[in-house]
Amino acid sequence: MRLVAGLCGPANGVSVVGVAELLSTLLSALLATNSAGAISNVVEKTTGISVNVAQVNDPVEREYLKLLEMDDAAQAEVDRWIKENNEFQQQAAGVERITLNARIEKRFAPVRKAYEEFLQRNPNHAKARLAYGSFLNDIQEEEAAHLQWEKAREADPGNPAAWNNLANYYGHNGPVTNSFRYYAKAIELDPTQSTYYFNLATTVYLFRRDATNFYQISEEQVFEKAMALYRKALELDSDFLPSRINLGRAYEQLGMFDEAGSEFTKARQITAESIDALAALGHMYAKTARASESLAVLDQLSDLSTQRYVSPYNVALIHAALGQIDQAFRWLENAHDQCVEWMIYTNVDPRLDPLRKDPRFSALLTRLGFASAI
Repeated sequence: MRLVAGLCGPANGVSVVGVAELLSTLLSALLATNSAGAISNVVEKTTGISVNVAQVNDPVEREYLKLLEMDDAAQAEVDRWIKENNEFQQQAAGVERITLNARIEKRFAPVRKAYEEFLQRNPNHAKARLAYGSFLNDIQEEEAAHLQWEKAREADPGNPAAWNNLANYYGHNGPVTNSFRYYAKAIELDPTQSTYYFNLATTVYLFRRDATNFYQISEEQVFEKAMALYRKALELDSDFLPSRINLGRAYEQLGMFDEAGSEFTKARQITAESIDALAALGHMYAKTARASESLAVLDQLSDLSTQRYVSPYNVALIHAALGQIDQAFRWLENAHDQCVEWMIYTNVDPRLDPLRKDPRFSALLTRLGFASAI
């Protein structure tokens, strides 16, 4: 199954979506103070490769670290532009997508050039290949990112980050079975990294049809497998909010609503301001015929949207669970117009099952570039 075709179809190829994982903003300060141990920790978390003191003092490694700093600064600035524009658009303001895309492309141009020049001089630098691939992936150049990650894997096949990133690619572009295999390889190489368990769990949860065939298990067992992987991720990092929320979502799919509500509540205890956790509670209330509580969450989200960004995708999910189909489609249209990242999962997200038989859903999938509903 191919997941992504063309989410928003921007004219110049730079899609206005939230920038993915960003490097720690501490990197600049670490470079300035030459704290070798601290730099090693940051780079290992990002690329899967540790950097010892000798490497940090090596001219090539210091150039590489400066390159990461340059990338980080550009990504952070663009992320801020996107967030601000999304907020302005909610107030019928903001700039046109093509205008913002042009600004983004111009901001990223020197970063791209710096990566390419560095890799011309250091073609077997696996960490730089990984970082450049992530940069390209963030600006929606997935095929170019895939090439960089493959070269990183060839340069250092023992690096779990290369396998993880390639698994991400196959999760978006297929075959999804490669995604299952590559996440498993990343876990084998580094079983202490919670992110790898989380990524595999989320892929299993979303691609339930592929998972039933690959693992030769029932759909119920698919969600049980996802839950086990989320629990393992939480054993390694109990405060990682997405693992907590997604574990609750897996419980919800099995009708274990008390357990789901408990996880969503724990998520809100971790971060009281989490809109995703609040929206997840609203969805669970709707699924358990607690309509008044679900509607109260919708009111809260509406109030919050005047102060912070609230994803229309989350609002659509609650309306769908309430059986308010027209409202759900209206909010999905808003999500499409805003290029909300979750829209790439429209074809597989089990929470959208109540909408799948509606002709408007098939029409939406066609506009998103999917061949048909699952």
